[in-house]
Amino acid sequence: MTQATDTQTASALSVGQVAGRIGAAMRALGDGWIEGEVTQVKVHRPSGHVYLTLADESASLNACIWRGRVARCSPLPAQGELVQAHYERVGFYGPRGSTSLVLDRVRPTGDGELLRRRAETLERLREDGLCDPDRRKPLPAFPRRVGVIAARNDANIDVIQALRKRFPPQHVAFCAASVQGIHAVGSLIDALGRLQSVEDVDVIIVARGGGSVADLLAFDDERLCRAIFACAVPVITSIGHTKDRPNCDQVASAFAPVPAKAAELAISHSAAELLEELDRHRLSLRRGGERAGALRDRIGELWARVRPLRMLRDIAEDIRRHGQLVSSGGERGLLRLDAEMARTTRALDATRAMPTQSIELLATRLDSVGARVEGKQKDLLAAIDRRVLAAEADVRTYVKRREEELIRGDERLRPVADRVVARERQRVDGLMAVLRAKDFRRNGWTVATNLEGKPIKSVTQLAVGQELTLHLADGKARVITEKSEKETTDG
Repeated sequence: MTQATDTQTASALSVGQVAGRIGAAMRALGDGWIEGEVTQVKVHRPSGHVYLTLADESASLNACIWRGRVARCSPLPAQGELVQAHYERVGFYGPRGSTSLVLDRVRPTGDGELLRRRAETLERLREDGLCDPDRRKPLPAFPRRVGVIAARNDANIDVIQALRKRFPPQHVAFCAASVQGIHAVGSLIDALGRLQSVEDVDVIIVARGGGSVADLLAFDDERLCRAIFACAVPVITSIGHTKDRPNCDQVASAFAPVPAKAAELAISHSAAELLEELDRHRLSLRRGGERAGALRDRIGELWARVRPLRMLRDIAEDIRRHGQLVSSGGERGLLRLDAEMARTTRALDATRAMPTQSIELLATRLDSVGARVEGKQKDLLAAIDRRVLAAEADVRTYVKRREEELIRGDERLRPVADRVVARERQRVDGLMAVLRAKDFRRNGWTVATNLEGKPIKSVTQLAVGQELTLHLADGKARVITEKSEKETTDG
């Protein structure tokens, strides 16, 4: 047992020997290119060497530029800049056990290279269907709460101000995140996860100001784009002041170039627009009621014109007129016959005083006159019969024609009247449905007005003891202000 221990001790290497082997192994790695963000940069004044740190999301490495290589690497990179660097070797400093990349060339990662990577990422997203407009989640018309992801600075808090200006009662949930640098992607994805778990958040806005292609690199990242697409609620991206839209805009439900536009997308109707639209619908309903009343009166008039009772009365009047015509024709014929008989009687009386020859002659004439009278009587009676038959036929034809017209008129008018009434009723029902849908009180919102009926938009309009009216879904409530407090928090 002792001999084995002595053998192991004799074969152990010194720290310096192990350090030498590590240094040799590092030098054997050779040269190469590396890309990362410059997180630290320092010029050592006595020696003139430059020390810097290159990092990404998973690791960081120390690097140095010896004084003789500084001119070749000028201009020196700035902190936060994305660069590509060529290292001659991997140095190992034994006294401290540290490694360092020895750089001889440094260049910023160009926009052309970043745009090429953006295009490649976008192509993969399109192949997977993440850019299909039909697969985007629809934006809610009246979100209960709007989530906002932005950096904690005045430029991006403008989104919240735009939301409050558009609709003062709007609830907002703010989640700060890093929007640039090596930790931006993870920070943004984490904020998305936290906000979509907040109760009543119906839409999320991801906002940041403008910047270069390198500044917006996080918003081109495939992981962030897939997280936005998979988010349980619709996401609006507002990466402003840039012509080249980042990839996240292609997978979001909507994108906006400025905060004010993002607020319009998140809240489709402002408070003033809602009140104006309610007034328009109220006016439309009143006008629709007036039009429905006028239409009802018009239908009544049309129905009165085609009522069967009135039609039958008209037919009876026509029959009565035809009967009068027939009766008057027969009476005139009988009057003519009576006149002829009277003339014959007078002639017979005059012959009584005449001689026999004259009487015979007169008798002959009387017979002839009687025959003519009898023939005229027969002709008159036949004419009367013909006129009566013709009048009866005309009356029957007229009655049948009017009946057919009545039936056709009723068949034509009734469907038209039914369609008009049904269309107007459907229109009125639609207007009522729209009014109910647009009624902000039915969605749980409350509007406070002063005694003059004007809406209260700010706590600066309130005074202690001031009477207010609260407009709720099922009525109104009169309240008195005891205390008002201006909101000073971010969200």
